[in-house]
Amino acid sequence: MTQGTLLARLDDEPIQWDLSAAQADMQSAGKRRDSALASRNSSDLRLAQLEQEKQRATIASLEKQLQDLDLRSPVDGVIVQGRLDEHNGMPVSRGETLFEIAPLDRMRLEVHLSSAELAHILK
Repeated sequence: MTQGTLLARLDDEPIQWDLSAAQADMQSAGKRRDSALASRNSSDLRLAQLEQEKQRATIASLEKQLQDLDLRSPVDGVIVQGRLDEHNGMPVSRGETLFEIAPLDRMRLEVHLSSAELAHILK
């Protein structure tokens, strides 16, 4: 596999719910802002603008979290431990190792040979 290969994607449902709620709150703040503009109420206008800024930041944070749900290979290599089908649909904990990837640029191989087998190799 090459660096950047998608290994797994974590469940995005809780973040999607939060994102939908933040977008709805953003629309509500926009309506409050429009109402404050129409009534020329500067304090309500400022509060609505601050709420919109808060919701923009929340939405940006949640969108970044959605991007971070993709687990990609950090290096060119081969998976030496872990299988997606073992973890598919199962809950995982923060810090849990799902895959171990051995880079292809450096590998060390340890082989145990008998002296008879070694004699065949040295010929």
